[in-house]
Amino acid sequence: LHAAVQFNGEAAVVLLSIDAATAAWVPSGEVRARGPVRLALSGESLLAASDDGLVIRYGLNGGAEQVAPMRALPGAGRHCACGAGQGRVAHLAGQTLLLSTAA
Repeated sequence: LHAAVQFNGEAAVVLLSIDAATAAWVPSGEVRARGPVRLALSGESLLAASDDGLVIRYGLNGGAEQVAPMRALPGAGRHCACGAGQGRVAHLAGQTLLLSTAA
């Protein structure tokens, strides 16, 4: 079980996991974001979407950072993303829904 938290005013996103022995949340990693992001856990990945349209996929097992193949929609307002199966990412930019090809 995983969770991701970005505290107000911080660029870092803290990754947490449940410790099976104690059932407590423990830090399991940290990634740097370029600013405020919307977060979604998708399988073994963390997706981070920023308002400039960038969606970044982070592997929870220390994998390489991958930029999801999305185009920016300046002025679209808030952006968010989630896994869409088969390695794809659904990206909501304002009222526009984009679907990536498999990563």
